[in-house]
Amino acid sequence: MTEFLNTDRLIERIPALMMQAKKDLIIVVPFIQLSESMRKALSHADTKNVEITIICRYKEVKPKDAKFLESLKNINIFSHPNVHAKCYYNEENVIITSLNLTSHSERNNREMGVQVYKYEQFEDDMDAPWENEEFEDFENDLVTELQNLLNGSTYLVKSASSQKEGFNCSLMTTHRDRLEELCKKVNKKFSPKRFRVEDLEYVDYLICENYFDKINLRIKDINQRFEFEPNKGAISIWNKKLKPLHQKSFEIEYKGEQFEFTIYLNTGAKLNIVGYHEELELEDLLVVWERVLSRVSNYFTPELLKI
Repeated sequence: MTEFLNTDRLIERIPALMMQAKKDLIIVVPFIQLSESMRKALSHADTKNVEITIICRYKEVKPKDAKFLESLKNINIFSHPNVHAKCYYNEENVIITSLNLTSHSERNNREMGVQVYKYEQFEDDMDAPWENEEFEDFENDLVTELQNLLNGSTYLVKSASSQKEGFNCSLMTTHRDRLEELCKKVNKKFSPKRFRVEDLEYVDYLICENYFDKINLRIKDINQRFEFEPNKGAISIWNKKLKPLHQKSFEIEYKGEQFEFTIYLNTGAKLNIVGYHEELELEDLLVVWERVLSRVSNYFTPELLKI
């Protein structure tokens, strides 16, 4: 979702974006002259241990503002001589605008910008985010440009965390980076089975070719859906073979809880296993899926796999 912002909305939304950051916050501006609301927002983020990254023309920052910024324990400051972009970015959305981080711009200028959300909101329920697939390409391009800015910057102020462990910002990863990292964890869990990232035209999945002989396994959503797809033989034959599994439901027990799954036979003899369990941490989720696949393997008998 994208929203247009005028000056008044920008003055309201930018501090809100800073305060709502959960782990990381990136600010790209050429000039800094902090208003009281911006100081409060940055202080609030710092007290929550949000890692703040600022890319600016630091030589032009007034001593008063530099002293305040350097007093924050979770701040990383990079100086770039040619930066002119204005961008404010947290885990859920980004504001790209003409507005500098200056009180003069807030008071005197007519500014505009756009706020782009990582999640689509469902009707009026602001607590129910849904993934926005269009954001993935936007995010990839944004992260690439931010990395180029960092590459051309001088690292002046390091946060306490960066001094110990080196600079690390979760916002500086693309969708592909996260998928590759997930693939490593999946391969470790399901070894010697081996998954890879499958590059499709509009989306990327994880796929294990011949998970069962002549049957590929595709992870379409680690939180809720795995898909088996025949890679050899007539679709009509596979539809007939797999039809008895359509709408078959079962439960997996883990840590004293029951997790429900249902199998659906879709077009093209694709067998989807669906279970909505986003509340689980990844390590627990992989254990549950391991048990699901063990259960489902009982259906893929040598007789069924003959073509």
